[in-house]
Order: sequence, then C-alpha cells, then structure tokens
Amino acid sequence: MTMVADLDTSLSPEPAEDKTAQKAEISRGRREFRQHLPALRERFPLVFPEDIKAVKPLHYSVTVAVAQAMGWTFPFARGVVKGYKLSIPYCYAVLRHQERIGPDGEPVEGSTVDDADRFSARCRIAEFARHKKERREREQAQASGVPIPPPDPVPFVPPPIPPTVPADEPDPEPIPPPPVQQAVPTRPKLTLNKAVALPTAVRADVRSITGAAPLRKDRLGR
Repeated sequence: MTMVADLDTSLSPEPAEDKTAQKAEISRGRREFRQHLPALRERFPLVFPEDIKAVKPLHYSVTVAVAQAMGWTFPFARGVVKGYKLSIPYCYAVLRHQERIGPDGEPVEGSTVDDADRFSARCRIAEFARHKKERREREQAQASGVPIPPPDPVPFVPPPIPPTVPADEPDPEPIPPPPVQQAVPTRPKLTLNKAVALPTAVRADVRSITGAAPLRKDRLGR
C-alpha cells in the first residue's frame, strides 16, 4: 500500500492564484497530454503503462508527483493527467478495477472507485462510440457523395402544469342549468273585418242618440 503523506504538496495551487491562468494551463495540458505521454511512461512505467490492459485508476497524489518529476506547474500537470483520465482505456480501467494506485504503481489504502466514477466512465465511453459512429457515417457519405441528413431534433416536453385546485379539496359542485320558462299563450286579437247587422230597435236608439246630440250641444253653447 502506498502512503501519500510524504509527498510534497508545495505545488498545489494557492487560493490567491489567478483562476483564469489556472484554467488556461489545465486546458493546455489536456490538449497536449498525448505528446507528453511517452515521457510520462518512461518516468512512471507502472502508472502510465503502454499495455492498455494494465491501466489502473489513479490516485490524486499522482498529479503532484508528475508536477515534481517533470518540472511542470500544478495546473498544467493536472490538465495532462486529466486528459489521460478521459481516454477510453482509462475509462475501461475504472470499470474493471476497484482500487486506485499511487505514483509507485501500488494501491493506495482507502482510495477506491465509487459509483459516480463508474457512471462518468460509462458516459464517456458512450459519447466516444457515438462520435465514432457519426465520423464513420460522415466519411462514408463523403466517399459516396450522398449528403448526410441532419439529426432529428430532440422533442420538447413541456413541464407538467400544476392543478389549480389542491388535491385535498373536493371538486366544486357543477352549476345547475337555468330553469326552462314556459311560453305564455298569446290571446288572439279580435278584429272586425265585416259590418255587424244591428237589430231594428238598436238602430232606432242609435239614431235618436245621434240626433239629440246637436240639441244638447246647442244648449251648452248658450
């Protein structure tokens, strides 16, 4: 078992260092890790083996040891080791092994691979396989001259709309329909279309009344 207490941690980044410069060094190390891999294999043959079947998960102390041995800054060494950890052989090593090794290639006591590490390794392998398939299809399409259709867009699934009525409250009672008003029958209008024949006695009374009316009017006018 490797004990990491004797490692010099003076190369660890200080909180007051420029974060932007650290990120730039880490990114540069990730991009250039392949060109530094032969030197790392020569300096740490058990940590960075050439046989991909001998690759094992690394302890964080390896980054400090690499920075000291290679004369690199800690952010740059961190980027180089990070690029190595993103390689597909290393991802398969995370799925195969449980213990992590230190700078001497021996397992570090108390340092193991957890479920989050294995999940990240599986996602990385799946992403690499997808990019490899797309690259192969693109090369085949370029060779045949057939354009590649764009990938299907991911359908948008709207979030569920919360109910307006809480679940613990009963549903409101339905509003009853208004009562049906019965139609009132209309009375037929009486129209006198024809002249009505009056009896003889009634006609005599009517003539007497119409004839007496001017006399009464003359009296009132006096």
